[in-house]
Amino acid sequence: MVMKILIEMGFQTVYEVKELEIKLIDSDGKKFKLEYELSKEELEIKFKDEIGIMDPKTVVDQLTLTPDITEEELIDQVKRVLGINTFSELKIEVEFVNGKELEVNKEADKDKNDKDTDEDAMNKRL
Repeated sequence: MVMKILIEMGFQTVYEVKELEIKLIDSDGKKFKLEYELSKEELEIKFKDEIGIMDPKTVVDQLTLTPDITEEELIDQVKRVLGINTFSELKIEVEFVNGKELEVNKEADKDKNDKDTDEDAMNKRL
């Protein structure tokens, strides 16, 4: 499913996100892509989804993004909002209205509850 949403806007605050792009491939190979762009006149959201998210505006609304957010906080929020525990690839780019930018590129995230970590597996082989 590909969607494009335009919403008329009349205001901005200092900490709002100007642009947001999320590209994700979950551990089952399903893809999710969201592109968000805020201007003084409108909010544009482009959306492609194979993981079952029904409303891209809800995804954006549930993220609490501020210029001081850490990379790990950003990843955790995206995983929570999309309802996933692991992913094979994740790319996030955020540009705030104040000009600050944050970029995340991760591969092969493992579930934090997975007891068989790479180190454990290596120790078992030794």
